[in-house]
Order: sequence, then structure tokens, then C-alpha cells
Amino acid sequence: KTSSDSSRITANIFKGILIALPFIVITVTLLSSADIVFKRIINYFAFDFITKINYSSFLSILFTIIFAFFFIYCLSDLIYSYDSKNVKCQCKNKSSVTAITFISLITVSYLVFSVIQIVFIFAGDTALPDDYTYSEYVHQGFYELVAVCAINLFLVSIVKIFYLQNRTLNTLMIVFSACTYIMMASAVIRMFMYIKAYRLTFARVLVLLFIFIMFIW
Repeated sequence: KTSSDSSRITANIFKGILIALPFIVITVTLLSSADIVFKRIINYFAFDFITKINYSSFLSILFTIIFAFFFIYCLSDLIYSYDSKNVKCQCKNKSSVTAITFISLITVSYLVFSVIQIVFIFAGDTALPDDYTYSEYVHQGFYELVAVCAINLFLVSIVKIFYLQNRTLNTLMIVFSACTYIMMASAVIRMFMYIKAYRLTFARVLVLLFIFIMFIW
């Protein structure tokens, strides 16, 4: 490789880091609000400043639902408009190094969160912190998980549209998407636990339907 190639790769990695930073802050904050164990792990690594936001208010939940529906509508309209017109995006010449960098950085925190969900939510046989009940643990974080899944859909679509594909990037996107499915499964389990405690309502049916739509997408 020439020095110009090395400089270009370094620049792409740097761009990937810059792209990843705001998404890491947003998604880690939401996931920390969704899961007390994940939050304590993040706090342990000195990220306490991004975990103090309270997302459990009614207005934040309402905003999350409205934003998620609006986001999925706009995204599907954008992508299918390309397909229907057989228009090849002229921007799809960006180096995959940038995409690999920011997706891999975000995926690291997702892998940690996914392991926690498998141990505490799916298995359900591991002791929680002394000041936290299992009921409190499974009933929190639903809307934060839905918001993160919506962000993940946005990132996957951006990578597919604007960045050149290769085996490394595709493998990384499979891991990224698998983590997203684990988040969706965790959200559904939490909602079913909530329904078991507080009964099924029409609004909760709509919420489950919304997750199913995201699952198909």
C-alpha cells in the first residue's frame, strides 16, 4: 500500500469514529435506562455522565412512539422509491472502512447488552442486585429498547445505501442485526411480563404489532 492509501484508510477510520460517537452516546444512554445491570457496568467504566437522564416520563414515551412510526415511514418511502425507479444511488462509492469502524464501535456495547439480556431475561436464573426485584427489572426499558431498534434500522439502511459492501462489513452487519433481534426479543418479553401483571389492553396489542413490523423490516 502507498502512503496515500494508508492516509485514506486512516481518514476513513477517523470519520467512522466521529460518526459512531453520537450514536454510542444515544444508544448507551437508552440501553442504560432500559437495564440496571448494563447501567452499572457502564457506570463502572466511568460513563456515568450519560446514564443520568430519566426516560421514563410519559412525554418521552409518547415522543419515542411518534418518532419511531414517523422514522419507519420516511425510511421505507426513501428506500422503496429507489427500488421502484431502478435508480442506482450515485453516492454508493464511500469506503467501507468508515462503515466498518462506526458499526464495530457501536456493536461492542450491543454485544455486552445482549449477553446481559440472555443471562438475566432469557435464562432468568441469575441473581439480580439486592436492591432490585425481578419484576422491576423486566418491566422497565421497553420503550428505550424500541427506540434503539429504530436507530439500528436507520444505521443498517444508511450502510446498505451509501457504502460499498464486502465480506467483513456484511459479517459485522449480521452481528449488529443479531443484537438488534435480541433487543426486540427482550422488549417483547418485558411487555408480556407487564401484560401478565396488568392484563392485556388494545394499546399493548398495538405496541406488540409495532415490534412485529420492526422485526419483519
